[in-house]
Amino acid sequence: SLNQKSHQMGILNLNTPYTMGGRTRGEALMKTPWHLWVIGILALLWNAGGAYDYILIKTRNADYFAAMTAQHIAYLDAFPLWVGMAWALGVWGRWWVPFYCCCNPGLQAPPLPFPWSA
Repeated sequence: SLNQKSHQMGILNLNTPYTMGGRTRGEALMKTPWHLWVIGILALLWNAGGAYDYILIKTRNADYFAAMTAQHIAYLDAFPLWVGMAWALGVWGRWWVPFYCCCNPGLQAPPLPFPWSA
């Protein structure tokens, strides 16, 4: 049959059901591994800590600065502009690109014409 021939040639026929570990293909693709959630939550906490630190330093929060030494505050005040810009981009840059692309569709570049897309 066509399915046996496709299987022998290594071609995956998406119309035939098969199982992966006792689950069908749809169930296997829908299940998110538990370790992905752990890594995602840890990454969210790490980035939230950076955002919290950035906001408290830029707003010169008195309680936050009370825990710092005078040398630490002088060090932060001596940052050149480019360091502050790089810090801001590192903290907020990953959120700016999706925001920009979603909110300003008229400013996005038009799709590139590819020879095979005609």
